[in-house]
Amino acid sequence: MTALAVARGARPAHALRSMEDWLAGRRTDGTVRLRGALADHPLDEAAALAAGVAPDEVRTGGFGFDDPRSSQHQSGLTGQPASRTWPADPDTLRGLLFSAPAQDGRLAPAEHVYAVLDGAAVFGLPELLETAGLQHACLFQGDAARDYAASAPWLVRLTPDHRLTRVLTDTGGRRGALSWASGPGLLIRSPLSLRGLRRQLRAYTMILDATRGRRMFFRFYDPRTFRTVIVNARPQMSAGFMRGIRMVACPDAKGDILTFARG
Repeated sequence: MTALAVARGARPAHALRSMEDWLAGRRTDGTVRLRGALADHPLDEAAALAAGVAPDEVRTGGFGFDDPRSSQHQSGLTGQPASRTWPADPDTLRGLLFSAPAQDGRLAPAEHVYAVLDGAAVFGLPELLETAGLQHACLFQGDAARDYAASAPWLVRLTPDHRLTRVLTDTGGRRGALSWASGPGLLIRSPLSLRGLRRQLRAYTMILDATRGRRMFFRFYDPRTFRTVIVNARPQMSAGFMRGIRMVACPDAKGDILTFARG
């Protein structure tokens, strides 16, 4: 298991010692490695977490939580989601996804931001994600993942300054399969880990066709399907879909920003 630990202090040795004590106190064997802000790859997640850490405080733990059912104990994740429309502005969309609300007078760490992208709409999506350097996973598994990888839905965790993030959040008329106007998928804000969110969304990749008595693929990640079926579903179903999810954003029929969010 890899855990993320964030410390704010003048001396790295203090952070290292605190992290080692944390491991020892839980009778856990492990190695602590420190990476600074000048690492080869910017640690966007560490910077976001550090915004909510007080001086000389060390915060340790897993990176998100893996069980979507645990969301019932998470602040702000129990209310009924509601839809809202915003003007198609890139700064507005990025603010909705990456900004951190103030809690108790200080900035809270931002949650994770993901995209669920449709391989059937984006040619070569698996190869694109493999070379992007972002954490990602196919929502299908087993034979389906192998046989339909090119047209399957893929979950990818976005970082604020990555090129893919800029492309997906550019609502200004950019053309191409990944453009906002093309609707390649959904953007999601959630405290769930990638593993946890994949677990939650996989439950909706297939549904039962009651009239034919068989299971069929459900393309909830198509913005047209999402805003028609999920947003307008019975409260129990929409709340079930949004378990562990703070917000989903996608283009509406006019190209503006539709959000389905809690709070």
